[in-house]
Amino acid sequence: MKKNISRNPLWPDWYNGKKIDEVQFGRAFLEQWPLKCVNGTLYTLDGPVEDESEIKQRILENIEEYVTS
Repeated sequence: MKKNISRNPLWPDWYNGKKIDEVQFGRAFLEQWPLKCVNGTLYTLDGPVEDESEIKQRILENIEEYVTS
């Protein structure tokens, strides 16, 4: 029998209490931090991204509260 998880209204739309919906997360992230990928290079509104570690850190900060393993 499948256990239903009540949806917490404080959770982001991309989290269902068990899993992160990567597509929804990506959309939400790009709304907050506009990026484009052209030929494998990420671009912000200011130009090419030289160091992707800042983007990785932003992603981690967004999801770390919801990752349990």
